[in-house]
Amino acid sequence: MLFRSQDATGGIAVKMDATDLYLAYPEGMQVFIRLKGCWLGDYGGLLQLGAGVDRSDSVYPRLLSIPVPLFAQIIVKGKVDNIITPKEVSIQQLSDSLQNCLITIPQVEFIASDTSRHWADINNQQAVNHVITACNQGSIYVRTSGYAKFASAKTPRGNGSITGIYTVFGWEKQLILRDTSDVRKIGRAHV
Repeated sequence: MLFRSQDATGGIAVKMDATDLYLAYPEGMQVFIRLKGCWLGDYGGLLQLGAGVDRSDSVYPRLLSIPVPLFAQIIVKGKVDNIITPKEVSIQQLSDSLQNCLITIPQVEFIASDTSRHWADINNQQAVNHVITACNQGSIYVRTSGYAKFASAKTPRGNGSITGIYTVFGWEKQLILRDTSDVRKIGRAHV
């Protein structure tokens, strides 16, 4: 599972061998990462920090997750009131320097075929991508895990702003929501 951390200089995804990481590392918790012995990897263009490299496939080596027994040695917990203010950017301004950072994109809406649909595949617990567009100024996927607590809720109709964690996979730009409250409608719905 990926744990994401951000400070004033940028964000990083940390590959950790556990689920429900939000219980041990709640949103807003300040963390310090000891980098000695860690490795940087690339998964589809997304930078990640992990515990080593599996070279069993010489063509496609893969970054190993940090095992549970090493969590406390690598991730040092700090105070919990560290609130990150999202940076407001347009779709055109998205760049690698914003990977794993909390951002807000104003004046967007889901394309018509992606409105009023479940955020994710609730039957198979599969992730789903929905497309948002910014007044013909570009588009980005909003990716939601089938395990998200809000997977069964439906995507909204209308224009507004959206806040999420910016990621990439291959050439595709993606936004990962923390909760449906990250979608704010403004103005009237477009038909």
